[in-house]
Amino acid sequence: ICYRGTRPSLRVIFSSLAQSGHVVVEILLISAASGIVIGVLNVTGLSFNLTYALVQVGGGSAVMLLFLSALVCIILGMGLPTLGVYVLLAALVAPALVQVGIEPIAAHLYVLY
Repeated sequence: ICYRGTRPSLRVIFSSLAQSGHVVVEILLISAASGIVIGVLNVTGLSFNLTYALVQVGGGSAVMLLFLSALVCIILGMGLPTLGVYVLLAALVAPALVQVGIEPIAAHLYVLY
């Protein structure tokens, strides 16, 4: 409920809508770029190979796989925003975590963290 003293003017409302639009465009661009990268990885088969390699290097150990996936998350997180890193790792690392027996929701929360 807006009272007379705290009611935003039309100028403030339109300004906040414009700022929101800029943020939405940034998120869309990051998501589109991540989608393109994931599409290329899927077409080339590299996503399956990365998941397979993570499971093989981890030796089926969930702890080792969590450590390796943390390294991948940190390396990707250095150059990409959080949304882009999550979208990439949800497609690349989370399936490997699920494959060794970690629940899907726990795998995604781990990747997000």
